[in-house]
Amino acid sequence: MRTKLFLLIIFMAVTAGAQHITDRQAQESTTQFSEQELEKLKPMNDGEHFTILENNYKIVRYSYATGKKVDILFQPSENGSNEIISVDDYLFSPDEHLILLITSKKKIYRYSFTAEYYIWDIGQKSLKKLSDHGAQQLAAFSPDNRHIAFVRENNLFIKDLQKDTEQQITTDGEKNHIINGAPDWIYEEEFSFFQAYAWSPDGKRLAYYRFDEGNVPLYSMINYGDLYPDLYQFRYPKAGEKNSLVTLHVYGLQDGGTTDILTGGVEDQ
Repeated sequence: MRTKLFLLIIFMAVTAGAQHITDRQAQESTTQFSEQELEKLKPMNDGEHFTILENNYKIVRYSYATGKKVDILFQPSENGSNEIISVDDYLFSPDEHLILLITSKKKIYRYSFTAEYYIWDIGQKSLKKLSDHGAQQLAAFSPDNRHIAFVRENNLFIKDLQKDTEQQITTDGEKNHIINGAPDWIYEEEFSFFQAYAWSPDGKRLAYYRFDEGNVPLYSMINYGDLYPDLYQFRYPKAGEKNSLVTLHVYGLQDGGTTDILTGGVEDQ
């Protein structure tokens, strides 16, 4: 991305007739042709404001019209708790009354990660953990603002925000065998696909993929992240090997049950 931006700046300077730029000047200059960066911003529903996470610490609201700061929507000192030291990212609820704070991210593969999620109520200025039972993945609000779905240890869960309860909706998740609501390695890597569930528009149903990796060969690699390397194994289908058996399911929050949509599933060869 930086290379493309650098080349674009050079092209604009040349075509504008500013000056003739030699290869040596472009390579040796560290200030004249340096790129400018913009913090990642999130547009708000009113179309008049956006927010920025500043210094992995506070979420600030700005005005599009003036570019000036309007207010601070979250900063750890407001809640009187030392639980949150740094914020990695955040998500608004559809009505923008709540913020889902993503902290303590630990990478799994290229896009996937586990994290500790916190729910921040902007109006009440109150903070609570999404779950007390271990790190989560892929947490997302329902469209009606009433629930949050997430994945933990290859199973799907739903948090009821009004009742403050947590419900496990799949039970067969198992490392290197069954994955619910998140893709296996090959789907994530080759298709940049990292969330394998979706809420219905009314927030009453949750559709999700189930990946059965049982017939996919195991791949072993050395993990050099610690002082002493260890062996890491995951399901990795090389050319000609079996891929996961994928089936599609729907969980009805009112029914309290699941229904197979794609019986038999899809298994790529």
